[in-house]
Amino acid sequence: MPVEISVGPPVLTINQGSTFMVTDLNGEIAAESEQGVFAGDTRFVSYYEVFANGERWVRLTSSATSYYAARIYLTNPIFETEDETDWHPRQSELHTSYTNRDFHRRLIFRLHNSGARPGYANGRITFDVELPPGGTWHTCCDYLLVLGQRVRAPIHDCNLGRTELDELQHEWEERATKLTSANEDVYRLYHQSVEDMGALRLHDHDFGRDVWLPAAGVPWFVTIFGRDSLIVSLQNMLIYPSFARGALQKLAEFQATSMDDYRDAEPGKILHEIRFGELAHFKKVPHTPYYGTADATPLYLIALHEAWKWLGDDSLLREYHNVAMRCLEWIDKYGDLDGDGFQEYRTRSELGYENVGWKDAGDAVVYPDGSQVKQPKALCELQGYVFDAWMRMAVVFDARQAQAEGGRPSHPLRGTVLVRRHRLLRVRPRPGQAARPHDRLERGPLPVEWHREPGARGPCREAAARTGHVERLGDPNPLSGQPGL
Repeated sequence: MPVEISVGPPVLTINQGSTFMVTDLNGEIAAESEQGVFAGDTRFVSYYEVFANGERWVRLTSSATSYYAARIYLTNPIFETEDETDWHPRQSELHTSYTNRDFHRRLIFRLHNSGARPGYANGRITFDVELPPGGTWHTCCDYLLVLGQRVRAPIHDCNLGRTELDELQHEWEERATKLTSANEDVYRLYHQSVEDMGALRLHDHDFGRDVWLPAAGVPWFVTIFGRDSLIVSLQNMLIYPSFARGALQKLAEFQATSMDDYRDAEPGKILHEIRFGELAHFKKVPHTPYYGTADATPLYLIALHEAWKWLGDDSLLREYHNVAMRCLEWIDKYGDLDGDGFQEYRTRSELGYENVGWKDAGDAVVYPDGSQVKQPKALCELQGYVFDAWMRMAVVFDARQAQAEGGRPSHPLRGTVLVRRHRLLRVRPRPGQAARPHDRLERGPLPVEWHREPGARGPCREAAARTGHVERLGDPNPLSGQPGL
């Protein structure tokens, strides 16, 4: 079946923590587009253009010079705002405010180091500039984003001098595992990846200079996510094992403690996503936080064990023991909806997600004929994650008991894991075919469990990248001593 691939217009995207800007290649923000200046899930600027004598400039070059800065050369400023706009000529500032009951946002557009006084009329800021041949002119334009009582001011001035945040980025790059290669492409790819990971740092949620949390992505996912933070922590073990500390600490803070149908929360569950904008403020969306994810809870246990294994820091196990126990209780009580040993999910929220695994688009889980699979659903990777989490926690509890009692008794969880293993790893060949050893990974665990309701269509067999999540979990034999499915 042919697949239509569409590519949007090229854009410049830069960010500093959870504040980001998306513009076209001229550095302008087109009206009626997804471009703008964003912070705290609020778009502060939705339209921005630059003219000279009413004529558009012509771009020579433009590029992002760093993850937080872009440079644009034009050869040849207008600023349109909402109605609640005030011009402050003495400070050369344009203020645009938005208020909805107790929700307040304000943009301050400040001009300085201009060499000429700006004027404001009819929604436009203008400068009268006379330039001799070969002359230059310069102005600095700062965006100050006001979120309630908090002001996010620019970190860098026009000269882009070194700041504290630059020092934090430098420290991260210095701590990361170094790679040298005769292949310049490999070297550059690795170095850029380390730099990009540091650019995702959510500075608002730092616990220390080297304990921090990454955003899920720029620009639209610059916030706290459960699954994404844990998977990227696992991926960074080879780069810097302590990277996982930030995700473990922040997600533990938001671990659910009670039932809340609107947010799909259950005791012990790890969050999916949190938002801070107007809709979240007034509870019009459940992201305060939203717990609609079936995989973040077992992934938390996997990341905890993996960090302990790499760091050898027993204080991690003591600090997060209660969090881990609540995760295990959630897996058994709420993750397994019908007590059959498999993990299923079903939303209870009127605004809940249809799919809450790695593939979480509304049409991500379908039958071969393209029709939607109805909830509840039991994804293949959920079974793998849970089995892997059980195995890892058995190792953790063995280690803790050994420390406490001076021996190596086997924790009861290990026996439970070995029994449940046979249920999770049953081979189900297609009708008329004999079972083969690798059927388990090629065709099972089933991507979607059959339904119990009358008229259920049975298991869904689909080509899905999710099985790769199962493959990466390792040796399927618990007797090998290696955690994994």
